[in-house]
Amino acid sequence: MKYRIAQIKASISDPEDVIPKEIARELHIREADISEWEIRRKSIDSRKKPHIQYVYTVDFVTGKKLKEGRNRNLSAVDEEAEAAVMRPPVHGD
Repeated sequence: MKYRIAQIKASISDPEDVIPKEIARELHIREADISEWEIRRKSIDSRKKPHIQYVYTVDFVTGKKLKEGRNRNLSAVDEEAEAAVMRPPVHGD
């Protein structure tokens, strides 16, 4: 199943491949349970200098059924709805 999680934080000195580890830590699952992941949004949180962090929103795939209510930053991704949004409008002649 595909999910989206927001507020995944990592130091600006960390490589992006720490993201699955941070997702697993946040959701209390194994990193190996995450089969695919993709960054949807990346921003910088510089409020606590000198500890500047990247803040990610990430789509990921896991075979585990996750309870969305346990983590307010987690939501299931409806791939059909996203595909419909991405289609260009149809113009009739």
